[in-house]
Amino acid sequence: MLRATLTSFVVTLYSVSALDNGLGRTPLLGFNSWNIFQCQVTEIDMRNTMDAFISLGIKDAGYEYVSVDDCWVRSRDVNGTPVADPTAFPSGMKALADYAHSIGLKFGLYSSNSPLTCDQRPGSFGYETIDATTYAMWGIDLLKYDK
Repeated sequence: MLRATLTSFVVTLYSVSALDNGLGRTPLLGFNSWNIFQCQVTEIDMRNTMDAFISLGIKDAGYEYVSVDDCWVRSRDVNGTPVADPTAFPSGMKALADYAHSIGLKFGLYSSNSPLTCDQRPGSFGYETIDATTYAMWGIDLLKYDK
């Protein structure tokens, strides 16, 4: 019985076909600011990181995502839209996404499905639609979303 089950399983594995649409051929490859900068991340750090992806050939090796983790959001405006920390990110997140796209990279942000992020910044809980719409308008390509 076990042999017949294993044989059936192996035959099933060989008969599975995958889409050949170019998606999912590798995992998302990139950089997350938390690993180096934690809450001291700035716009300058992210631009320098993006520039290094190009000058060092990191993008050519397949690494295309550059993401800002926690600590980028300072508050919410009167409409509930997230506002980037004006000291660390004076140009805002759309400008960083635009810069990433201008040099062929993709840009990501972090949020949390809680009222507050790990660093006690505004999270997305209760603001999911506003945040998703805002991130789309900013051109965000990737969202790291903590529970």
